[in-house]
Amino acid sequence: MTVRTIWAAMLLSGAMMAQLAPSHEPSKSASPHGQMTVTQSGNPHGTAKSTLKTFAAGCGVTDMSESRVEIFASQANGKWRALSVKDAGESTDVNVARAWKDDAGKIRVVDMSTSNAAGDVLQMSRMCYSPKGSLRKVSERYVNIPSCACGRSTDTAYDEQGKQTKSEQSWYKMPSHEPIGADAALKNAPKTIEYKSVAALPFANLLKEKNASSH
Repeated sequence: MTVRTIWAAMLLSGAMMAQLAPSHEPSKSASPHGQMTVTQSGNPHGTAKSTLKTFAAGCGVTDMSESRVEIFASQANGKWRALSVKDAGESTDVNVARAWKDDAGKIRVVDMSTSNAAGDVLQMSRMCYSPKGSLRKVSERYVNIPSCACGRSTDTAYDEQGKQTKSEQSWYKMPSHEPIGADAALKNAPKTIEYKSVAALPFANLLKEKNASSH
């Protein structure tokens, strides 16, 4: 699966994505790099209050131009590599991530995604980091159509000492978006994608700017 395909699945999965973000309109290009600019969401978290731009602004990133983003991809072997903003990736890529820097050059926002070949099992996570590199908040969405036709929404936050201050998770049917209880949720769903520091990111060694790992 190419980087372009992963983002295409995230943007163009029809009703599934519409239910995650009713106001979201797919971009003309499915790739977060190349024809589509990196200022666009490229992620079914929506275009209203939960847009990537709004999320990033809350994390200290207001300039989302190509000069502020680093892009990475990996295959199933978990070996990450850096990509240029115009690189479409390889056909066997299964993970894609984008990392944005603030005005001081520190990584503050990471948008990470994984998808199966069919594009009907998607997991997307946005992570916000402090200037020193510690995790502050996470907004993640997981959708699995073949196994349960359901989705999961998770939002967490942490204080300066790393103590969790918010933890919200809910499950819903797809495509109706009707809430479902824990007993009907997918039992073998993957853990939420979150890394407690910039230094802990699986591609941290490839970052041009290394944030401190302390809080």
